[in-house]
Amino acid sequence: NFLSKNLNDDWELFFNTHLNGLSIDIVLTNPKKGMQLINFYDEDSLIENNIDKIWRKLIRAKDEIPQLYSPRIKTFLMTHDRKWGSATPNITVTIAAPKMSTDKIEELLKEKREELELNQEKLDNYYNVISREIIESSQIKKAIPTLNFGESILMKQEFIDDLKYWLIYPDEKRERNRKI
Repeated sequence: NFLSKNLNDDWELFFNTHLNGLSIDIVLTNPKKGMQLINFYDEDSLIENNIDKIWRKLIRAKDEIPQLYSPRIKTFLMTHDRKWGSATPNITVTIAAPKMSTDKIEELLKEKREELELNQEKLDNYYNVISREIIESSQIKKAIPTLNFGESILMKQEFIDDLKYWLIYPDEKRERNRKI
């Protein structure tokens, strides 16, 4: 409810996506802003599921979107405007633990975030957390950092369309999953 209540109609939410086994809880897309990959945890599952494994899964999904799920991203960047080189559109990865404090989540993630060797602003914008405080105080711009940015010149509707192919189950699969 927090996300759907605070985001406008430019955003699409895809729940329980598969992405070749990467199982992302929510994928948010906006052709003007970017994408956000969110996985939800409670404190026990965040600790028991091995932070390294959780983190690697999100980073792998972020890395594979321009490679596997929307290869037009790399083609566009390399052929139409070489100045972008290895850049990619805004793709944020998020660990959400709605019952935990920001400090506790960041303490658990500290080592993994340090491995990225990024400044705090980049971590907050592209590798963020959604905590109890963020939800309770309706800080949607902390939860979805791309809301703080202008329109992305690297994001295109066709990139989102490529990804949708992987995010939306065909009707027969959906029906089969409902019966189980």
